[in-house]
Amino acid sequence: MTSTDELSRMKSRLEQREQLGVVLEGLLESLADGVVALDFRGEVTHVSDALLEPSLTPGAEVTLPQEILARLRAESQRVGTIPRRFEIVWHREETGTRIYQVVAAAARIGEIAPELPEDGTFAGPVLTLFAFHDTTSVHELRRELDRTRDLAALGRMAATVAHELRNPLGVIQGFATLHQRDLNAEGRDTKSIDRILQGVEGANRIVEDLLEYSRPVAPKDESISVEALLAESAVTLEISPRFRRGISVDVEVDPRLPAVRGDRRLLLQALANLYHNAIDAIDGDGSLSIRARATGGFGGRERLRVVVRDSGCGLSAEEVQRIFEPFYTTKPGGTGLGMAIVRRTIEAHGGEIHVVSARGRGTSVVLDLPAGVWDEPDAKDIASIPGKERTRVREGRDGEREALLAEPKREAA
Repeated sequence: MTSTDELSRMKSRLEQREQLGVVLEGLLESLADGVVALDFRGEVTHVSDALLEPSLTPGAEVTLPQEILARLRAESQRVGTIPRRFEIVWHREETGTRIYQVVAAAARIGEIAPELPEDGTFAGPVLTLFAFHDTTSVHELRRELDRTRDLAALGRMAATVAHELRNPLGVIQGFATLHQRDLNAEGRDTKSIDRILQGVEGANRIVEDLLEYSRPVAPKDESISVEALLAESAVTLEISPRFRRGISVDVEVDPRLPAVRGDRRLLLQALANLYHNAIDAIDGDGSLSIRARATGGFGGRERLRVVVRDSGCGLSAEEVQRIFEPFYTTKPGGTGLGMAIVRRTIEAHGGEIHVVSARGRGTSVVLDLPAGVWDEPDAKDIASIPGKERTRVREGRDGEREALLAEPKREAA
C-alpha cells in the first residue's frame, strides 16, 4: 500500500471521527441543559449558548465565570474511568441562583493523542466533557413539599385548638354580657366588661379564620354576573364598620363582561378580605379602586381580570414574596390567614392571584378568573342590590366603552 493510500485512509478516519464528534456533541446538548468541554490544559473549547453569561461573550478569553471555571478544572483532575457527578450552585446574571447536577466524563492519554507538554509532566485527562442538568425546580419542589407538610400539620393542630377554644369563649362572652347588663341596670361603669367582650370578639375572629382555613374549599357551580358581584361587594364595604370617612371608592366595570362560574359567597368573602386589607393600609384619606375587564379576544375561552388597588403605604419586596404564607402578617392582632384564604378561594375557582406593590406607591391585587358563558349583566341582579342603581355606560377615548356603577367615586359621609 502506497503512502498516498495510507494518508487517504487516515484522512477518511479523521473526518469520520469529526462527524461522530459533532453527532455526539449534538446528542449531549439535547440530553443536557448545557455542555462545557475542557482540553488537557484546562482551557475551554466549548460552551453551550445556554450557559453563556451576557457579560462573557463567545470568543472572549474567558467564557465562564472564574469560580465556575476553577471548579470544573478541579473536577477534571478527579475524573476516572467512571463518569463523576457533582453539584454546582451558580448565581446566574439573568436567571438568579440555579442549581446544576453536573456529569463529567474524560478521555485520557492513549485514547486520543493530543500535543502534550514536552516535559511530560501532565497526567490529567486529555479532554473533559461536563453535562449540566438544571435541578433548581426539583430542589424548589422538595422545599415546597416539606413546607406544605409542615403547614398541613400545623393547620390540623390549629383547627383542633380553634375548635376546642370555641366553647370556653362562648361561656366567657355569655357571662360577660350578663354581667354587663347587671352593671348597666345599676348605673355602674362597664369599661372593664367592654374590654373583655372586645378581647373575646378578637379571639373569636382568630378562631373563625383558623377554622375557615382548615376547611376544604368546595365552591358551588353557578353563573355569576361580575358586575352585580362587584356592586354588592362595594355596598357591603361601604356599610361595614371598618370603612372610614375620607376613603373614596371607585368601581369601573366593562359593560359586556362574560360571567364567571363559581361560588358567589366565597368570592364575596375573598373581595371583602382584599378591601379590608386595602383600608388598613391607607393612613387617613385615600382611595380604593376596583377594575374589572375581560382579557383576550371576545371568545369562548376568555378570562376575567379584577384589579383591587389602594393608595396605601405599599409593601416591601419581602412582604410581597411572603404575603400568601399562612400565619404571616404585618398587622398587629392579625392572624396572617386572610390572604392565604383568598388565594385558596381563587385557585379553587381555577384562577390566579398576584400582588404588585412598592413602598409608598400603594398595592394592586390582580385576580385572573376563567370566564364562563358569555353573558350580558343581569339588570335584575344589579337592581336588587340595596343602595345601587342601574349601571350607566359612557364613551371613553377611542370609542372605548366603560360601564360605571352608579356614583363611581364617592366620599363616605
